[in-house]
Amino acid sequence: MEFLRPHETTETHVILNINGFSKYGITKDKEAPVSPIRGLVLLFYQLPDDTNNSTLNVLLLPRNVDIDEVCEKRRRRNGDREIYIEINPNCRLTPDQEYTLSTDLTDEHHIDPKEAEFVDYDSYTNYMPTFLLRLKTVVEEVNLLLKEHDGPENERVWNRLVSLPASPTEVKSTVTPHGGATAGTTTHVSYLLLGTLAELVSEQLETFQWHLSQGVEDFPSIPKSQLENATRQATVDMMVQRYLDDGTVKITLEILRKMGQNKLAIELKEKLTNECLNVQPQHNMREQ
Repeated sequence: MEFLRPHETTETHVILNINGFSKYGITKDKEAPVSPIRGLVLLFYQLPDDTNNSTLNVLLLPRNVDIDEVCEKRRRRNGDREIYIEINPNCRLTPDQEYTLSTDLTDEHHIDPKEAEFVDYDSYTNYMPTFLLRLKTVVEEVNLLLKEHDGPENERVWNRLVSLPASPTEVKSTVTPHGGATAGTTTHVSYLLLGTLAELVSEQLETFQWHLSQGVEDFPSIPKSQLENATRQATVDMMVQRYLDDGTVKITLEILRKMGQNKLAIELKEKLTNECLNVQPQHNMREQ
């Protein structure tokens, strides 16, 4: 028996140089342990309904997936009722290994399933949740712990403290925005704006942030140093904290039009109108 030497080896592929037909094949020792790969734990939160029921969707994925693509696919499927929670997702996951998810919650909740297998598919298209954490009361903070099923008690694959919105329409804020006013309560506008920014690819988000650093109309700019490498969530938070809701809406619509993202601007305006928010008419904007 002869073995081919790999032409190139990456984290996800072994490349062989074979010309024409060959009797050679790729062999694998079934008894050999499977090595862990770099993975992601992505969180998508379905906001509380009128009865305070909410769901945190937990996705276990390989690290080479495009997070923006995942967000876009789930947004098309679930709309504005689900938001992506940005938190450090990095971990190491072993293909075909079963994992369990647990929390420190004492309030009524349910995790489904109790254990789930991480499968490293060749390609991902559906981005379905691995675990569902169903909450029956309003929860503002939850500690999530991912472990190997039947693994060592003190071995943690991924452990994060996650902040959840208190309700579908408000999130408490203690930050003092520009001008000395108190931000107090941020309305559902933050979630709508976050959904809009999720439609922008990385380069477009950088352009959006560049406009913020240059200043828009009579609003003060946000320092470039604060916007550098800022996530979509952080960008929205900075805008709301500095400009409050009405100002943030006006600036977002203005920048989208400057970027030629008129369709996004129209869709955002319609959503804001449906939410009965006080948004200035379009003809008051500098660019149409």
